[in-house]
Amino acid sequence: MRRTLLKITWMALLALVPGAAAACGDGEDEGDSTNPSLTAGTPEFVGKVEGGNALVAAAIGSGSARVFVCAPGSGGAAEWFNGEAGEESFKLASASGDAEIEAERSGEGFQGTVTLPGTEAQRLSLAPGVEGSGLYEVVQDERTTSGLSAANGRFELRHRSGGRVAGEVSPPAGESRSMQGKLEGRPQVGTYVAVVDTAAGAICAHGSSEGVKRGQPDPKLSFSVELGR
Repeated sequence: MRRTLLKITWMALLALVPGAAAACGDGEDEGDSTNPSLTAGTPEFVGKVEGGNALVAAAIGSGSARVFVCAPGSGGAAEWFNGEAGEESFKLASASGDAEIEAERSGEGFQGTVTLPGTEAQRLSLAPGVEGSGLYEVVQDERTTSGLSAANGRFELRHRSGGRVAGEVSPPAGESRSMQGKLEGRPQVGTYVAVVDTAAGAICAHGSSEGVKRGQPDPKLSFSVELGR
């Protein structure tokens, strides 16, 4: 039964992540229909919006970018950006039309600003994702929370009593390592877009995945995990 559940979960994730199924098989990777250059293995970056609790994850390929700004909790920021990106900079409007982000290359990462609904421009910084950090598609059910990133990182957390979660994270390159933490709120069956920042010790997610990408997240679908607890 356990193997069946895992198989169903990963099949769902492969369907959600553009190009992932092809990257795991023998076929040619077709990539994202809206951003053809973004496929499994696309470089990922993570960071934080200064002066608040919003996390940021980005997958930036040759000529294209996907960015998610996520603040935990129902009603928290859940802004999805998807569009063209230059080699040294990008400027995008969110799917909701209520937010803007722009950033320039700075060393190995990016520096810039994001303007969220009801706020002035706030500074942000993005660094290369390490140890499994990145932009994830997530499936959550009563027993597990599992994710697959744009760079083909993976994690699975098993739900335990008292909101505890424990499992493993597997970076695109490198060995798997243990991951544990505290899930805020009750598990909610659904699909999500998530920022996973292992260095900051946090996961922030909003759903549904397709709703977020249309600029219409469901206020009832959100969760966060404080890692390392």
